[in-house]
Amino acid sequence: MSALVLFAKRIARGLGGRQLVLGALGVVTGSGVVAAVLGAWHVALATVFVLLFAIVVGLADVRRRTARQYDMRETRRAATTTEQRLQSTGSSVLAAIERSRSDLIELVADLRADLKERREVVTSADLERSSASIRVAVANQVRQTEAMFQLVQRLNPRAGMPASGGWAMDAENVLVLLDLVAAHRPSLVVELGGGTSTIWLGYALQQAGRGKLVSVEHDPAYAGTTRAEVRRHGLADVVDVRVIPLGDAPLDGHATPWYGVDVFQNLADIDLLVIDGPPQATGRMARFPAVPLLWDKLSPNATVVLDDAHRDDERTSLKLWTAQFPELTVTARSSKDHLVALTRVASAESADTSNNDGTASSNEG
Repeated sequence: MSALVLFAKRIARGLGGRQLVLGALGVVTGSGVVAAVLGAWHVALATVFVLLFAIVVGLADVRRRTARQYDMRETRRAATTTEQRLQSTGSSVLAAIERSRSDLIELVADLRADLKERREVVTSADLERSSASIRVAVANQVRQTEAMFQLVQRLNPRAGMPASGGWAMDAENVLVLLDLVAAHRPSLVVELGGGTSTIWLGYALQQAGRGKLVSVEHDPAYAGTTRAEVRRHGLADVVDVRVIPLGDAPLDGHATPWYGVDVFQNLADIDLLVIDGPPQATGRMARFPAVPLLWDKLSPNATVVLDDAHRDDERTSLKLWTAQFPELTVTARSSKDHLVALTRVASAESADTSNNDGTASSNEG
């Protein structure tokens, strides 16, 4: 008897768990068949119950294993997604730090070149001015880096973001812009001059679950780059990039080219107008026509945002707009007034007219 037990143990060690189960089921099934042939029906029925129980247990085990495999796949997928997002965030932060380092190196090089060119004795006043310039540059880069952290944390982009600053809207201004989107929840956003801000605005509208963005660009090559970024970030459902060549602006006394107004005919009730183009190089007061020519396209409570508002031409444009359209009131500014937001507030007279007519005025132009 002990020899049989030892032999069975050796067989068990040589077989896997699944093979032992299948073997046991085979033995039980064979026993049931033999019992049925010999007329021992109570034994046969007992065998059937054992087989049914084994099948139920087997199905439960299969379900458990399948659920475990599914959980493992979901865990791996979540880990992969998290890793990709961390890589994207890291890339954006590293890019911001690298731009800060490059700006500081360039500033120091300019200071050295200036001192060498003048060949003057460096005084304490010179050192103080240089130190002040460096402190200002460092403080600005710290603000931009902090703003970039907040942008990435708020919107969690699906891919690396294009560079900000320089010709593009910087991170601090974009943050102010997104605060306006969160506060006003616009249905239609029109952006004159696209780029990095186009992608951030697209994410903000997609996250809000409402709103469309029409981004206008006069340069086909630049528009193509922006479209590629829109596709790469999965924002094609909310962002429409349009190419509108510059031409004569239908505005008396304004000689600088502006976007062809015919393309704006199918737009109405613009809730947010972002003016970041045309570029300054196209001529004097390049961005002034935006408000006069699109005024009838704005919704009653629209917000107008002007980038580069610290420049002389843009300051003059702001003064002329608020003088011509008293309904515009400054409601937000970024640091050093690089970006200014004006909100349209309907006058009491127009509100009374609307109430007497029973309908609001149309902005279809």
